[in-house]
Amino acid sequence: MKKILVAGMVAGMAVGANAQLALNLIDSSINTSSVNVNGTLGAGEYAATYSNGGGAGFGGVLGGGRIGMDADASNMYFGFSPNGGLGSNVAVIYLDTKAGGFTTATMTDTSDGGRSATSKLGKDGAEVFPAGFQADYAVFFGGFGAVALELTSGTHNFLVFNNSGSDKEISISRATLGLTGSSIGFNWFAAYCSDTMFNSNESMPASALNGAGNPGFTGGATYNRWNRFEAVPEPGTMAALGLGVAAMLRRRKK
Repeated sequence: MKKILVAGMVAGMAVGANAQLALNLIDSSINTSSVNVNGTLGAGEYAATYSNGGGAGFGGVLGGGRIGMDADASNMYFGFSPNGGLGSNVAVIYLDTKAGGFTTATMTDTSDGGRSATSKLGKDGAEVFPAGFQADYAVFFGGFGAVALELTSGTHNFLVFNNSGSDKEISISRATLGLTGSSIGFNWFAAYCSDTMFNSNESMPASALNGAGNPGFTGGATYNRWNRFEAVPEPGTMAALGLGVAAMLRRRKK
């Protein structure tokens, strides 16, 4: 089983412009994974499992659900265990993996229900993303399964589809997401709305909009917090690298 490290948590007592990180989980074995993409989020299957959502506007399906993330040498794995049925609603995970990116004010793809939800959330107004957060990719989950997109200002680029079970799971090449190297990390948050762009007050992590009514079609909901996922080499690998560096230094001194 993979080890999970909690690197940082900002709870309700956090204040200030930089107090946006809610929970940072670290997968301490980036090159291996126990995930089986079979439509079930098993106990301990994902290196990082987040359940810090809020809101119950559509029954708490996202607000009370679980999102799992994991990495191995080739892939990133995403899973969503909803707290109830999804119906025609869509849970969207926005990924900020690199500089630049998009918000609902700069995305226009509404060619189907999932893309509409990803681009706009509330159809009649722009939703507010956390300060400094711009999404580069999105993974959305519905009753049909799971889809990954590369976001653009026009038609989003389709990446992967998986028709999983009651829990929704998908694997995506790390290289496709630009997550290469011996250590990786990105910020993310999730929203929940209908495929007609009627927005719920649910989010993960819990956010400013959770205590109010559903934003609905009018838009303008404010998401002010995000989670973080990181994956690093196994402790044994790090120790071996440290010994190697020490040996090189000794040789140089001699």
